[in-house]
Amino acid sequence: MRTQEFKRILQETETYCAWVEKEWKQKGKYAIQLLKDIAGIKPPSTTITVVITHPKLSNGAFIPKENLIFWGHPEEWKNYTIVYLCHELLHIFTHKKHSNERIMHAIIELATDNELRIRLNGKGTYFHEGKIEVGHPMLRKLERELLPLWQKYLRGTPGVKDIFDLEKKATRKLG
Repeated sequence: MRTQEFKRILQETETYCAWVEKEWKQKGKYAIQLLKDIAGIKPPSTTITVVITHPKLSNGAFIPKENLIFWGHPEEWKNYTIVYLCHELLHIFTHKKHSNERIMHAIIELATDNELRIRLNGKGTYFHEGKIEVGHPMLRKLERELLPLWQKYLRGTPGVKDIFDLEKKATRKLG
């Protein structure tokens, strides 16, 4: 039997799901184009299913073997959901194609949580959106160490055509 609380949560989740779908339909293609430009990789032509959860769960996760993303999070700043869906997509696109998972995760955050966010929003700074810190605190030190390499990469470092090349270069440099 469905309680009133269950019905309310289900309704809120369905409303949120409709909003996410509308948001993706409006901005997803553009965000993917930006992501291709930033990451230097072509997304695989495969279907990825996004399972929407209640936004108060504040979750984002992926199951690469199943091409699944689980997502539910309040919109903390403009384009938050688009940015973090792209974050999870990039995890799927790079899964098992890198040698250093921690460095690749930091690169994914530089690419999506930071560069993509700034490009989509037309303004911003790395690591902060207003007063809100962006990304995982556990990766912040590494991301700051990677930032000069990342900025050179964005300007067009010879021999570094995509985030996989960047990850290899960063692994050699930082270990």
